[in-house]
Amino acid sequence: MRTEPGRNDWTAFRGGVALDCSGGVKLWKLVHLHYTLCVLHRGRADWKYRQRHFSVAPGAIYVCEPGEAHETSRVYCPGDFTVLFLDPAAIRDLAYELGIHGEPHFPCEGIADSESLALFSRFRAQLTEPCPAQLEQALVSLTSRLLSSANPNARPHRTSKTAVGRARRLLEDQFFADPTQKLCVRSLARDVGMPYHSLVHSFSKYYAIAPYEFVSSMRAQCALSELRRGPSNECATLTSVAYKWGYADSAHMTRALRQHFEATPGALAQQLNPSWRSRQR
Repeated sequence: MRTEPGRNDWTAFRGGVALDCSGGVKLWKLVHLHYTLCVLHRGRADWKYRQRHFSVAPGAIYVCEPGEAHETSRVYCPGDFTVLFLDPAAIRDLAYELGIHGEPHFPCEGIADSESLALFSRFRAQLTEPCPAQLEQALVSLTSRLLSSANPNARPHRTSKTAVGRARRLLEDQFFADPTQKLCVRSLARDVGMPYHSLVHSFSKYYAIAPYEFVSSMRAQCALSELRRGPSNECATLTSVAYKWGYADSAHMTRALRQHFEATPGALAQQLNPSWRSRQR
C-alpha cells in the first residue's frame, strides 16, 4: 500500500484550522492538542486508541479530545476527508454555557445525525468564501449541536427570550438605519447582556437562523424588493442596487441572490420589472 499523502489543503479561521484531504492513504499517528472533528466523505479506515479498535466511515462526525493519541491501523482505499482542529478553550466555554460542567466528552464511535452533518457541510462550504462573522457563527451552531448531542442530559443556563427578541429587533433597527454599516454581533451581545456564544446559540434555536444569516436574508430580500420596484434616480443600475443595500459590489450581490433565490440579479430584474430591460441593453 502507498503511504504518501493525497492532496492536502489547509485553511486557517478564527478558532481553528481546517484540513481538506482528497485521495489520502497516509497512516496517521497523532497526539491531539485540540478538539479534532473529522468527517470522512469517501473510503474507510481503522484506528486504535487505548488498545481499543474503531472504524471511521462516512455518515458520522468523529470527535477527538485534547490529550488523546490516535493511530490509524489501516486505510481500505484512498479517502476524502475534512478535519477541523478547534480551540479547546472555546469548546469548553461553549459547553459551560450549554450547562455542561467539567471537561466535555464525545462518543468514540462518532455522532451520526443529519442535522450535525448538515451544519458541518455548511461550515465547510463557507471556508471557500470566508466571511469571518458568518464562519464563526456557523462554527458555533455546529459545535453547539455536537455538544448537545453528546450530552443530552445537560441543562442549559436559562436564557431570557426577551433578550434574544431584543437582539433581533436591534439587528433589524441597525440594518434599516444604515444597510451599508458592518454589523457586529459581539457588540450586540454586550448590548443585550449575553455572552456571544450564548446569543448565537439561543438566536439560532429560537429563530432557526444565526444572527449573521438573519441579516444576510434581510439584505437579499431588500435587494429583491428594489429590483421589483424598477429603476429609479437612486438605483438606476444593478450596481447601485448592490451598494444601496450594503453589498461590497455587484458580484457579491450576485452570489447572495443566487444563494437565496437561485437566480442572478439580472434575471430577477427582467422577470420582476420590464423597466430594467431597456437599462440592461
